[in-house]
Amino acid sequence: MAQKTKAQITAEITALITDNSTKDNTASNVRAILNDMNDSFINSSNPSFSTLYYGSLQIISTNVLTGFAVPVKLVSAMGAGTMIEIVSAIGNVTYNTITYATNLTVEIFTDTSTDAQFKCTSFLGATTNTYLKFEPVIAITPATARQFIANKDINFRVKTGNPTAGNSDITIYFTYRILNF
Repeated sequence: MAQKTKAQITAEITALITDNSTKDNTASNVRAILNDMNDSFINSSNPSFSTLYYGSLQIISTNVLTGFAVPVKLVSAMGAGTMIEIVSAIGNVTYNTITYATNLTVEIFTDTSTDAQFKCTSFLGATTNTYLKFEPVIAITPATARQFIANKDINFRVKTGNPTAGNSDITIYFTYRILNF
C-alpha cells in the first residue's frame, strides 16, 4: 500500500466511524486502516515516526576508570544513510566501597562528534546505590556543532579525563531510534 500522512489516516478513521451508523463495519475495514498505518509509519523510513529501541550496558569499574581515554560502545553504527538518536538515558551506580574522584561527569555521544547527545553531571560522585536521569545536551554553537553523524557508533565516556580512584560498576539504560535519510 502507499504511504499516507497522519491527516489522511485520521480522515479514514473518522469516515469509518461516521459511516458506522448501521454497524456494518467489518474487521477487514479496520485491518485496511491498520495496514495503512503500518506501511506509512512503522515500516517506513519516515523520520517523523520511528521504532524505539532499548538497550542497557553494564560497565565495570576498570572500564569506568579509563572511560575518557577509552570510550565504551553502547550502540553499533547502523550503516550508510542512518543516524542514531538517543531519546533518553538513565544511569545506575552500584556503589562498592570507594567513591570516584575527579572527572565525575559522563556523556553519551556519537563517535567523532564535537558535542554529546546526553550527559549526567557528577554521576560518578555517587556515594550510595543510585539511579540518575541523563539530560539532553543542546549544542552551544550550532554553526560548528556535530552531535549527529551518519553511520557512526554511539559511545559512553567520562567527559573531561579519566577518574581517579573509584571501584563501583555502573549500568547505562537507554532508548534510541534509528533515523533514515
